[in-house]
Amino acid sequence: MIKIAKTAVIVEDSKLAALAIKKALENLGYTVVEIVSDGNKAVEACKKNSPDLVTMDLNMPNLDGFEATQQILSANAALNIIIITERNLTEQDKQRLSGAKAIILKPITEEKIRAAIQKL
Repeated sequence: MIKIAKTAVIVEDSKLAALAIKKALENLGYTVVEIVSDGNKAVEACKKNSPDLVTMDLNMPNLDGFEATQQILSANAALNIIIITERNLTEQDKQRLSGAKAIILKPITEEKIRAAIQKL
């Protein structure tokens, strides 16, 4: 039986948080193909890598996670995007993120990421 690698792009401007997400995803069988720190780079990374999964921070320089999520989903509506944030989201925020598959509140744990992935 051939095992197909699952790939992920991490969008996170905190190096510490990005490393925690990377470790959790690798433990869950994903290959992290790119880690980027702003929304513009996230859009480009998704075009370049066609990942199976994207973890998206919301508060970032240049292009925030809201706009990056919208741009990425407009190019690939089926892409699995998990929002990882420290802010409590309003209903308006959640509407702006429609299409994202899950929202995880920081602090990041492997258990939270696993639970979100299991719902995909």
